[in-house]
Amino acid sequence: MKKGMTIKQIAEAAGVSIGTVSRIINHQNFGYSQETYKRVQEIIGETGYMPNRVARSMITKRSFTIGYLVDDISNPFFPEIAKGINSVASEKGFNLLLCEGGGNAKTAEQHLKTLYKSGVDGIITGSYILSEENIDYLLKIQLPFVILDANMTDSGFYNISVDNYSGARTIMDYLISKGHRKIACITGPMEMESSRKRLNGYKAVMAENGLDWDGMIVEGDFTQKGGILAAKEMEGRDYTAVFAFNDMMAIGVCNYLHENGFRVPEDVSVVGFDDISMAAYMFPPLTTMHQPLFEMGQGAMEMLLSAMEDKTSGEYKERRFDLTLVERKSVAAPRMKA
Repeated sequence: MKKGMTIKQIAEAAGVSIGTVSRIINHQNFGYSQETYKRVQEIIGETGYMPNRVARSMITKRSFTIGYLVDDISNPFFPEIAKGINSVASEKGFNLLLCEGGGNAKTAEQHLKTLYKSGVDGIITGSYILSEENIDYLLKIQLPFVILDANMTDSGFYNISVDNYSGARTIMDYLISKGHRKIACITGPMEMESSRKRLNGYKAVMAENGLDWDGMIVEGDFTQKGGILAAKEMEGRDYTAVFAFNDMMAIGVCNYLHENGFRVPEDVSVVGFDDISMAAYMFPPLTTMHQPLFEMGQGAMEMLLSAMEDKTSGEYKERRFDLTLVERKSVAAPRMKA
């Protein structure tokens, strides 16, 4: 079959109308059978047909571009989610435009306004860089958006989340089962709900086991450097295990301990949260709480597509993903009875 065919020629080759081919190209799921869909897609694949994006946008009134606003692009947590978002976006004919907020709500606000002015069809972002003013702005401009890990029940937006409280409890129960009683905790920024939920889980298990957390909690910032600084701040304190609220800080803790003559896990056990790709390849491999980041990204994009098709709905919708403890080599029983 010859290259460079027009949409009319593709329709003739498939034995369908131009309208049917157009609906398939524009991912409008009605008016054709699965058999017709496969036949048209095969012809498109053989001919290398590329729809005119400008013409497509004029017809559909869409830019076919999605904005993804992240906190810190150097943190593997966000690119792994981006891969999931893009897997669905590209399948549905959308491009992904990525912006970095740098942990600053003001910068995030500027990016939101830029994305809106650029004509994106929707936005995916995280609660960690959104102020109430930014959420109000998104609601005001009526642009479909999905918030990752907000765990909020306000009307007007869609949310992808995990149970941070239960995840923290699972980690703490695991450390207790290994014999640890002096467990230090490095939180994320406490203005973030995920940090507050995880801290509540930490404290609940400590309290249930009659353990004291006084002097055991340090606030971090979810960066590797933040983990190093938190470990330095805990120097001289009596602990046998560290629960870091994300893997980047856990890696920083391990680096600091190694550089100061402590072995992980022989001297100090370390647990993270997220299960980013490098967690399995550091030394020692990190025990952590697995978040299905790729699947969460896919879910966020699927939810955004749903929001884009349901513009009149102001109902809050949430999709919660399961967490799984991944046991590797960074935890052992304490050397001495704690």
